[in-house]
Amino acid sequence: MRSMFWRRRSLIGLDVWVWSNIFLVIHFMGAKRDFIAGLDLKRNLLGNIKVNNLKTIKYIPSDPKRMVVFLHGYGADANDLAGLFPYFKDQLSDAVLVSIESPFVCDVYAGGRQWYPLDDAMRIGFHTQNETAIDATLSKTMDVREVVLKELKNTVEALAKAYRIDPQNIILTGFSQGAGMALALSLMIDVAQVISYSGLLFPPYEGNTPLLMFHGESDSVLPFSYAQMVKEKIEKVRHLNFVPLRHTDHTIPMEAIEKSIEWIKK
Repeated sequence: MRSMFWRRRSLIGLDVWVWSNIFLVIHFMGAKRDFIAGLDLKRNLLGNIKVNNLKTIKYIPSDPKRMVVFLHGYGADANDLAGLFPYFKDQLSDAVLVSIESPFVCDVYAGGRQWYPLDDAMRIGFHTQNETAIDATLSKTMDVREVVLKELKNTVEALAKAYRIDPQNIILTGFSQGAGMALALSLMIDVAQVISYSGLLFPPYEGNTPLLMFHGESDSVLPFSYAQMVKEKIEKVRHLNFVPLRHTDHTIPMEAIEKSIEWIKK
């Protein structure tokens, strides 16, 4: 084990830095631009996507029987969660491991990616449980999410076909913003399981796919109080396995990795 916590680029350093410091710096500099309203979504985001053209990083075993898909967080890229491959590969020797990258450059960090735009009002909404602010941003970015979800569906289905993996042997995982995309994708593909790490989850929450949700009690990006609010909504419409992580910030600790693998093996 490298350390108790998986701290590769975005899981703690970049993601927290992007969410907290960049927004604070922009605000301090007096930049009042709304990252959502200022975007021409059709021109800048929806016009340059090609079917099955999402970048992927893959590990292919000699005799694949299942597939674990990883969707990165805001400001990261496919390399980020690909760093988890060694842990999963050692315990799931028959699993194709795929980390998929969003086609969209991050608004506030040019070296990273985003699945859809976020704004400062939404970030504040997480800390105040302001559902109106959160829902407003989600509403503005619905078209973007729908397009990229179709691309994700095409990519996952193409990979499953290429390696002869039944959808019921696919596990979708995601960190932060990517966790919400994983949950949404499970409504489009009848997969085996969904795993959320520090997830920014959005409705609809309905579904029958087993859902495992990890969240740090000391999360400084998506506060634990936000996770509890989402947890209560999800539990009204589906079964949920919720695992609070003590003394854990916006990251994936070894505890979550090990419990994820155990859950997949069941």
